[in-house]
Amino acid sequence: MSRTSSRPWNWVVVNRLVLAALLTAVSVPSRAQDSPANDPVCGAGQEHPNPSTLQDWAFCAAHDLVNHKIIKKEDPDIGQFLDQLTILAIAGGLKPDLVEQKFDLVNAQQETARTDKQLGASARAQGSTTLAEKPGIQDLLGLAIEEGAIQKEVNGTTLTLSTSPYALTAIRNGDTASNYLKHGDDLGRVGISATFNIANQEDVLSNATRKQLAEWAVRIRLSGDHSPRSKGFQKFWDNEVKKKLEQEAIAITAAAASTFQDVAAEKRREEVGDLLSAQIKTLFDQQKEQLTSNPRQVILAVRDQILSTCKTEISDNIDSFHLDAVTKHRIMSVTMPALLDAHVQATQGLKELNERIQALQALGTATFEYANVRDTTSGTYSNLKFLYQKGSSDTMKIVFNAGASFYSNPNHDLNQQTTRDFATALSWEGLAGRSPLALDANDQSQVTFSFSGRYQRLLENRHVAGKKADIASAQGKLELPILTGASLALSITYANADELASKDHVRFNFGINYDTGKLYQLLQLNKKKAELAQ
Repeated sequence: MSRTSSRPWNWVVVNRLVLAALLTAVSVPSRAQDSPANDPVCGAGQEHPNPSTLQDWAFCAAHDLVNHKIIKKEDPDIGQFLDQLTILAIAGGLKPDLVEQKFDLVNAQQETARTDKQLGASARAQGSTTLAEKPGIQDLLGLAIEEGAIQKEVNGTTLTLSTSPYALTAIRNGDTASNYLKHGDDLGRVGISATFNIANQEDVLSNATRKQLAEWAVRIRLSGDHSPRSKGFQKFWDNEVKKKLEQEAIAITAAAASTFQDVAAEKRREEVGDLLSAQIKTLFDQQKEQLTSNPRQVILAVRDQILSTCKTEISDNIDSFHLDAVTKHRIMSVTMPALLDAHVQATQGLKELNERIQALQALGTATFEYANVRDTTSGTYSNLKFLYQKGSSDTMKIVFNAGASFYSNPNHDLNQQTTRDFATALSWEGLAGRSPLALDANDQSQVTFSFSGRYQRLLENRHVAGKKADIASAQGKLELPILTGASLALSITYANADELASKDHVRFNFGINYDTGKLYQLLQLNKKKAELAQ
């Protein structure tokens, strides 16, 4: 049955709350131990500890309603819950099709949480905010604008565009799970990028011309695809997780269908939903000041109201649903055991899902890159690099680079030979958590900070007055996601010299990175949610 409503209550929630109250028919649990430490964990990407209990469910429903009210400044629509497991247990429970949406949700959240893509220019480019380059490949289109604010003689403003051949198939078929399974493992293994010096500040993209080209690069990922979009993860999902989640969805759907098949029961359920809507709106009006000063107090008040209404209107008044003796017996002897068994399976499936995602994040990613650099001072040369990144813990990653550059036509008057330089870089990156500026509940973009070091042995600078052959740099960097797919990169770098002069210096660089893949994934997820809500 399809329902649409402008009321601040969603029928998915009404269905689940009414069903839970009918099945449990228990009194309101004691809340003497209320404290933040005992609260259920509610929020995007978090694991709800026990989604089958009425009290925890009511708390997470209230948590979403209050936070929506605070952020949106309007009566909230409970349609989409912050907790992905709550979405599965409730929305997915009443509509088995939403088990597939769970897979889309995992993909979108993990894609936005990725920090392994190199969107900015290489360490050699003017204005770059990077010392150690990441090995990840941009599937669709990445854009980065970076500028050096100090030491203008060695820093400028650059535009970097990056993509992969997979993007061509996405233009025609969309960046869908099926299209990625068909083309992503092969075409997504290759990445291409180009960096341009910016001469026209007013129209940045007009600088993407051959004349302004500073360097171009081709990457090949050597390691396997470790993303949740890979064939291996899809197989794991289908064989190990999906079937377990579907059991709970099927059990709850069957329970709801058999319990509310009577017209009188359906009407009574709608009355409970209308009552809850009015009560929550009244609570918001009464506690306007507490919404900003003490939001948890409002959450607890809304939770208690939900529990109280479920008790008085459902648990203590089951006869108002006009359930016959056969239905009541079926609830006790068939529905409750089936729900319990299905919930155990679903919990195990979600546990295995989280363990697999953590295992994927710990795997290393290796990439080989060829870059053609057009240096206005020393001439054109080729750069070969090995890039590697590996998670050392849940919140830390190590990035390693090693490479060498070669002239095809060395200028002996400039002390050049075929081998130009050797360079290596090491970076330690930490995750500081989900960006506070992320407005979409499913956007898991991470705030990152890193400390990097780079060493370069520039052979042509040997025995040249005023120049250094051994160039060392150290950098601290902060990257803050500011919108879906967009982030602000800030770096401060100390170097004992540059390629042109032996004078040490400190420079501050900043840049804007934009990853269209993250935005596309969230747009697709929200589109599917809207379709399934109809």
